[in-house]
Amino acid sequence: MYRITLRNTCLVFIVTLLISLVGQLDAQPRFNAELLLGINAAQINGDNIAGYDHMGIMSGVGVSMRYKDNIDFCVDLLYDQRGSSLQFAFNPKPDNTNFFFISLDYVAFPLYIKIKDWLVEYQKSNFNYYRIEFIGGLSFGRAFNLTSFNGVTEFYNQNDLSGIIGVTYRLNRHFGLAFRYTRSMVPLYRWVDANGFSRPVIPHQMSYYITYAF
Repeated sequence: MYRITLRNTCLVFIVTLLISLVGQLDAQPRFNAELLLGINAAQINGDNIAGYDHMGIMSGVGVSMRYKDNIDFCVDLLYDQRGSSLQFAFNPKPDNTNFFFISLDYVAFPLYIKIKDWLVEYQKSNFNYYRIEFIGGLSFGRAFNLTSFNGVTEFYNQNDLSGIIGVTYRLNRHFGLAFRYTRSMVPLYRWVDANGFSRPVIPHQMSYYITYAF
């Protein structure tokens, strides 16, 4: 019986990306590819630590399929760092200055719709682009590295399903400045408080990044 694994999913994505790059030969390609690189400001609801103080990397590639002139269906392949820290730190460590942290490294596959507005037109239509892009959808993730201040991560959920929304402002046809908010829809784990109530622990983050569209 065929099993869906992370390796197989990555292979399918790479093949799709190669097909999209071939599509660039068309004057108005149906498929487009882009690179994404930025930072996450993350936190976790339910860990009793407030503030987006855990910093991480968000990077990867994306493929979009044009449905209408101003609507695309998109999929990304991302390296996505999430978590929670007591204070601002790129590499939190359990020492006297930062004794609480949870660090989560994911391979994420966001699937979303992109709606574009503010058309910028040129004499050659293949140079046209939209200045503003709004996105909304779901992200499927698999954690490959889970660490915490107390070293106890065996009860953490390695699979993630998140909702995402975001917006991109395009400086030109290639470069854009983007923001994305991601919030898990399933808990990382649950803990029981003194009253016997089960408390879900929910990761979420704000991502600030640049995009380069081919």
